[in-house]
Amino acid sequence: MSKVVLTSWRGAIVATLPPDVDMEVCRELRDHLAQRVRATRARSVILDTTAVDVMDTEDWEQLKAAIATTELLGARGGIAGLQPGVVAALVGCGAATEDVRAFRTVEDAVQALEATA
Repeated sequence: MSKVVLTSWRGAIVATLPPDVDMEVCRELRDHLAQRVRATRARSVILDTTAVDVMDTEDWEQLKAAIATTELLGARGGIAGLQPGVVAALVGCGAATEDVRAFRTVEDAVQALEATA
């Protein structure tokens, strides 16, 4: 059963992540997003991390890889809803964050990515 929920909103694919992100979820996400982007020709992809309370650097790198995959298929990507504790932990662990488009909300992400598509 899928843990990642994919929906479409205003030309974007929104991937809502479960609270318990792990390598299985990351693999599922990358595979399903690539298929959906190719099938729908979506212009943007947003990873909704609002429900995620804990994330390690390995999972973070996998989420970045999922975005990179969709960008190679022509869709701009971003991450929305990162919780302050997750951000603090990632920065504290030295995770690479400079190449990520991050937004407070999914709506903010859709608006910003629409403007640059």
